[in-house]
Amino acid sequence: FRKQSQEIKEHKLNWNARMRELQNIGYTEKQALNTKLEETKLNLLSFLKHQQPMGPFTNSQEVKNFISCSIDNKDANDRLYREVKYARITSLSLPESSSVFRLRKDGKNLGTNHYADNLIQYLDQSNSASTISMADLHNVLTGLTNMSSKPSSIGHIVEKTVETSGMKVDIGDHVIAYWRDDNDLQLKWYLGVVECQLGDGKFLISYLKKSDKDGCSWVYPEAAEVLETLEEQIMMTQIDVTYHCTTRIRCNVSGVLVKKLNELLAEM
Repeated sequence: FRKQSQEIKEHKLNWNARMRELQNIGYTEKQALNTKLEETKLNLLSFLKHQQPMGPFTNSQEVKNFISCSIDNKDANDRLYREVKYARITSLSLPESSSVFRLRKDGKNLGTNHYADNLIQYLDQSNSASTISMADLHNVLTGLTNMSSKPSSIGHIVEKTVETSGMKVDIGDHVIAYWRDDNDLQLKWYLGVVECQLGDGKFLISYLKKSDKDGCSWVYPEAAEVLETLEEQIMMTQIDVTYHCTTRIRCNVSGVLVKKLNELLAEM
C-alpha cells in the first residue's frame, strides 16, 4: 500500500513538473491536457497500424475475426486493451465514462473476451447510429421542402384522452415526443423528425439535441439518434420550426482511399 501511495505521489509530482514546463513555453493548462491527449491518441494509432491484422478496428466483424484467429494470451489482451482505449478517446457518440470503455477492474486488465464484447457492442451501436443512406437524406430533404409549404402554426396537439391510432404523420414531419430520463426518472420532451412509420403504432424518429436551456434551439448531433417511438409517446405533430445555416452535412471517405490519392498525387 505504501509503495502504491509513493508511486501515485511521484506520478503527480512528475505531472505537475511537466505542466509547469509547458506553461513556461506558453501553454495553458487546457492546451497542455489537449497536447497530452493528442499524443496518447497518435501513439495508440501508430501501435494499432503496425499490428496484424492492421487496426484500429472499424466494425464488429473485424473484432470477431481477430478473436476467432487469436490465442487468448497477453498479446491479444494488450491489443484489445489499446483498441478500447483508442475507441474511448475518439468516440463522439458515447462519453468516456461509458461501461463499454472500461479498461481495468481492481487495478487489473479485464479479460480478452470482455474487451472484445465491449468493442463489438460499441462498434455495432456506433455504425448503426451514424450511417445514413442517400435515401435517408432524400427523405429528410423532402420533409424540409414539404414543411416550407405548410401554414405557420405552433403544432397539432395530440390529446391524451383522444384515441391516437392512425394519426396522420408524414415522413419529414417535426414532432414532439416524451421519454423518461434514465438519470432523474423524470419525463422530458424532445424534438424529432419522422423517418418512417413502422406499423403497429410505432414510428422511427431521428431526434435532435437541445442546444439551450429552454428547448427553443435544437441541433442535429454528430451521431444520429434514431429511435423506435410508440404512438402514445407523441405529444404534438407538424411542429413549425425555422432552420438556420449553422450546421453542415458531412460525409467521410476511407483512410485507405485517402492514402492512395496522396500517393497518386506524389507520383504526378
